[in-house]
Amino acid sequence: MSRLRALWFESRHLTIGAPALVAELDALDAAARERILDAGDRIAAVSLTLAQQYCRRAPAAWRVGPEWFARWVARGEALATAPVESREAAHAYFGVAPAELAQVDHAELDEWIALAIRVLRASRHLGEVFVAESGAVLADLDRRHARLASWVDVGLGIAAAADWESELLALHFFESTSAAVPLFAPEDHPRWATLAHAAARLVSGRSELFSSVPAALHALDEVERGAVLDLACTAAETAPAIGLELYFSLPAALAAMPDERAAIVASLAPVTRVSPGALGDLLPVLRAILEETPAMHRSAAIRLAGRVADQFPAGVVPFYRVLPRVLERTGIDGVGRWIDEGLVVATENADAGVAYFTLDSRTSRAVLAAGSTSVAFSEVEGLLKRYLAMVSGRPWHARQRADVGFRPPFLESGTLSADPSAALDAFFPPLIDLFPTTEANLRLYRLLAAQYAGRLEAGSTELEPALPELLAQFEHSEIAERLFTVFESTRVDAAIARAYRGLEVDLRAVAADLARRDIPVLGTIAHLIGVMARAGRLELRDRIGAIAEHLASAAATVADSVRATELVYAELMRGGDDARLAIVPDRYEEQLAGELGEAFFDLDGGAFGAGGEEPSADETSTSPTRPEPTSERRPLDLAPEQGAGSEGRPLDPNELLRLLEEGADLGIRQESGDDLDALGLYVSDLRGKLPRERMAELQGLLRQSEAGRVRRRDQPEAASEFFYDEWDHQIGDYRSAWCRVAELPVESDTGDFFHQTLARHAELLPEVRRQFQRIPPELYRVVHGLEDGEDFDLNAVITARADRRSGQTPSAKLYQSRQRDERDVATLFLVDMSASTDEPVPGAEAGRRIIDIMKEALVVMSEALEEIGDTYGIYGFSGHGRHEVEFYLVKHFHEPLTGAAKGRVGAIEPKRSTRMGAALRHALTKMRGVAARSKHIILLSDGFPQDLDYGEDRRSNAYGIQDTAMAFLEAGRAGVTPFCITVDKAGHDYLKQICDASRYLVIGDITSLPRELPKIYQRFVRP
Repeated sequence: MSRLRALWFESRHLTIGAPALVAELDALDAAARERILDAGDRIAAVSLTLAQQYCRRAPAAWRVGPEWFARWVARGEALATAPVESREAAHAYFGVAPAELAQVDHAELDEWIALAIRVLRASRHLGEVFVAESGAVLADLDRRHARLASWVDVGLGIAAAADWESELLALHFFESTSAAVPLFAPEDHPRWATLAHAAARLVSGRSELFSSVPAALHALDEVERGAVLDLACTAAETAPAIGLELYFSLPAALAAMPDERAAIVASLAPVTRVSPGALGDLLPVLRAILEETPAMHRSAAIRLAGRVADQFPAGVVPFYRVLPRVLERTGIDGVGRWIDEGLVVATENADAGVAYFTLDSRTSRAVLAAGSTSVAFSEVEGLLKRYLAMVSGRPWHARQRADVGFRPPFLESGTLSADPSAALDAFFPPLIDLFPTTEANLRLYRLLAAQYAGRLEAGSTELEPALPELLAQFEHSEIAERLFTVFESTRVDAAIARAYRGLEVDLRAVAADLARRDIPVLGTIAHLIGVMARAGRLELRDRIGAIAEHLASAAATVADSVRATELVYAELMRGGDDARLAIVPDRYEEQLAGELGEAFFDLDGGAFGAGGEEPSADETSTSPTRPEPTSERRPLDLAPEQGAGSEGRPLDPNELLRLLEEGADLGIRQESGDDLDALGLYVSDLRGKLPRERMAELQGLLRQSEAGRVRRRDQPEAASEFFYDEWDHQIGDYRSAWCRVAELPVESDTGDFFHQTLARHAELLPEVRRQFQRIPPELYRVVHGLEDGEDFDLNAVITARADRRSGQTPSAKLYQSRQRDERDVATLFLVDMSASTDEPVPGAEAGRRIIDIMKEALVVMSEALEEIGDTYGIYGFSGHGRHEVEFYLVKHFHEPLTGAAKGRVGAIEPKRSTRMGAALRHALTKMRGVAARSKHIILLSDGFPQDLDYGEDRRSNAYGIQDTAMAFLEAGRAGVTPFCITVDKAGHDYLKQICDASRYLVIGDITSLPRELPKIYQRFVRP
């Protein structure tokens, strides 16, 4: 022990744990201690620190066997002495647990040491790292030599470049030995190095590539891991960041889909070769998308993605992104048909194909809608808001919520607010695909909206302050809330049916649809009566029927619904032999399954469409009476010792709540798609309920064609929002709902600019007024071919004379007459408020800008139009990107030229960019609400259409010009004549691509615009 003590304890490198080592040595026989200490002396001659590491492991190595111990020491000494001395490598070697090394045969251990020496020759530091990292996993490796030899070859190949970056990269590579070598096959090691180079090419670098591997890789087999590396390396050739993202993100998606891994990889492989950059939008969400896809359709959907990949790789990423929406909308068979059409589109135009599979093109949405009858909330959101506003006269926020069923919630909806200026909240299901026709599903949305509006009209707001407090008084407030919803909804349904005959028809039709399809429905009086009947509560059943009859009468109030809630709740909860629901709690869900399809909406206490037939036209004029509760419903199975009327076990309140909620599932899912036709409304029902102005607005809205062009979304209090398609000439199709247009008010300048302009042009205004006074307020047209009239029709007389000479019977229609036509003109002035209009006007007074000249022209024009009484509106537009197109409200049609309107004209100021197409489409929407035989849009601009995302190439204005040209065509098809006046001297270069030469004018002298605009109006506008 003297040598060991001298070696171990008397050195300056005294180490904690030495007493334990001494104890281990003392437990060995003398010969063993002598062998260990002799080897320790030799190693100490090289390095005392190395000898300390050796001594820690030596007793464990001896216990493996003396012969094995000798070879173990010799390998360590070889690393420490010859041929490349490396104490650190030997230190790492002696640090590996001998029990683990003993699992490896001697030949493989010798090969490992030879590989270590090979690395040491190239770099002592790399060799040391290799020994430490590979030793930690050596015992667990299969095909050890092949794996490690390949790893060393690749690592030394990286280091061979002999620059500092390569040396650092090689160091990280060998540091990852213990993490990567057990996972990847030898043939995959070069791909790992390729990813290393890709990481190095990134600006920020990704050194963590070598410090760990994605945990999900352990769930894959070796072939699948190789496939991940293959995809990552292929992508990294042109998109290093995407290659690394594939490596880190894809394994998680594959691990979650054990049966579809090969198909997923096959669908992504073409993308990595053709357009790897597109994968950046997919990889972070791929797993979530696949998990959201129903398991029964997942494999087929991934195979369809592979089909897209084979024929059109650029469509794979957008297809995956919209897969859940498309699948919900049309089913797996419909997805296949939708793909077939998309591949045809992509064959002709790749850009159009991408837009198709992104669901951005109008063609794509039309094909999808053709195979689906479901209706998504996103399709009818704007229509529902308008519907609510028109019926109730209040602003609304329409929102989607997954837990909304047949009866909208009263609490947390905001619908009970009595403040007439506050926007109310209405909640709707995200998607309805309950019925086999689109119209039937749409009708259900309409009735949900009608219930919200009906609550205002029926007086539910009277209870708003007290309802939360009232419900809180019940021990089980959730049950009381459900009962109140049933009773108050019954009253509201009856009230809206009495007020609106169209909704009465809808109520009957929905009930008939539900009855035919035997769909479980909750939230109705009929359902509540059925529950009581099946539970043996016949007396309470009859009382509920009587309550329903009263609530359906015109005399019922919200207070009656409250009293009904209190009464029924008390009866349900009170004790006593006759007051307990004799329900078997463990079986009630099974017992009630399939029994809830009798009715949906109750009116006058009854269930519409109980017989399952569509109502006739005659039936819609009368209200049905409630049928007597039938005893033919399937009886509730009771416990053997129980029967109707016998004492039962009280139903737990939680079970009662679940019972009341049973059957409320609509099969609702999230989706987006195209707009459908308007919800349908009998305008005559609103006569006398709305002001005349609102009636006119409603009639204009109902005349709008192609509802898909306008989609209104959630509107903030400060702005109304509209969504418009936009023409993309590169795909030859519209991008659906591409631009968001927000209507914004213009603050008044109190009329200062307007009056200053009148003073500035005091000499011009009398001349303009005289010119406009010459325009007759009424015109005459000659009507030919009359049997009686003011004068002979010379052509008809000549024709009759010729007929008589030829022996034919002449016509008696020989006269003509003048008939008076009133002038019926509406013009919308659309002002470009882009930032470029802030430029000063050359040659004009200091401080006068282009926008000032435009405003002056509008002032002069307004004064002129007031002379002849033509209807006109003034609006401006600007914006920043397709999501922020701004449409400024200056003067509405039919609005008098008041001081406020004059002030808004003066407050027009330059803003941002010029997205003309969207502005023109919204102007066309404004024109649709105006009743006039002759409609015109006059666009005042100072340059070509441009915006930050008006096409992919910001250096080109082709996209914006083509979109604006299409907007001009759309206006013409809608019966509106557009005309563009520009003060841009280069206007001829692009305006001739937008419209005919007769539809635009370039003003060379900007300052002449106030004088020229009235003249242009007289020439251009025709009644």
